Amino acid sequence: VGPWSIVPHGTGTDFLRNLTGSIHTVVGSSKLAGFLWFAALGYLGTILCVKAATLFGRTFDRRRYAVLCVLSPTLVFWPSSIGKESWMMLCLGLTVFGAARLFTSGRIIRPLVWVAAGVTGAAFVRPHIATIWVVAGVVGVLWSAIGRLAARGGGRAPAMFATVVGIAGLFVVGNAALRFLPSGTGDESLADRITTAFDETLRRTSGGGSEFTPPSISSPLNYPGAILRTITRPLLYEANSISTLLPALETTALIVLAIVGIRRLAQLPALLRRSPFVVMHFLIIVVTALAYTTFSNLAILVRQRSLLMPSLLLLLAVRPKPQPRFALPAATATPRTTAGTAR
Repeated sequence: VGPWSIVPHGTGTDFLRNLTGSIHTVVGSSKLAGFLWFAALGYLGTILCVKAATLFGRTFDRRRYAVLCVLSPTLVFWPSSIGKESWMMLCLGLTVFGAARLFTSGRIIRPLVWVAAGVTGAAFVRPHIATIWVVAGVVGVLWSAIGRLAARGGGRAPAMFATVVGIAGLFVVGNAALRFLPSGTGDESLADRITTAFDETLRRTSGGGSEFTPPSISSPLNYPGAILRTITRPLLYEANSISTLLPALETTALIVLAIVGIRRLAQLPALLRRSPFVVMHFLIIVVTALAYTTFSNLAILVRQRSLLMPSLLLLLAVRPKPQPRFALPAATATPRTTAGTAR
């Protein structure tokens, strides 16, 4: 046993168990100290998400986003205890902050170090989520590059080159993601392995006393409704206890904020055309929610959905388009008609 034994290692639950042991080795065996340190990790990740949004001051209402993140019950509760959520929230903050620096500063090396730290840390616990973040960032860069080339009238050749590079990057990331899909014989198709992964997730999350019937995703036409239902579950009429009433109230509050702030959401189509940061968060929501559609346990869904909350709240903090001000026409002086002029 040497000093390297306290360095966290392993994957999944083993990594988190070793991380917890390493923290207790440094701070002592107090459970309260362990909870405080894990809460600090989750809080730091949330702060990094807010800091990333401040780099786009003209696009997002920074104060509104910070208040929503600090007051969100999901972000206050789930990443504030010993568990995977606090570590994953820290990794999300590192990834998002690095991506924001990459999109705004013009630098490459230092922002990529932030992104690599976040993605690598997430890959130790949930490699499929880390893959989603990487794919979302790559697509955001690709989409933004094509949009800028089209706006400048650079012709089709640069856009086609950017498309080929982006597809190649997605192919590499996709092959890396296949390593984490369950496989029985190793020669199944991609569709079979994805189906196997979804069936295994459904089996593992079908117990615990808070089961529900997940939405069907048998056809791509079902994806929009399934994603929306996954994000908005549970609603008030689905609450049957205090533990389900609290997330139902939060979901209702988010829906009300979306309705009241419809002018903010109306800016999303334009932002998706020109902002890789918005594209990245939008894809994180869509792809992760699609992966969560196989969960059939409400407690597990609400807990793991905490990683979507910074992206959801970011879309609710978009600055609305300023309303045009209509100024009254200046009064024109009417020349007086004198008696001499009349004559």
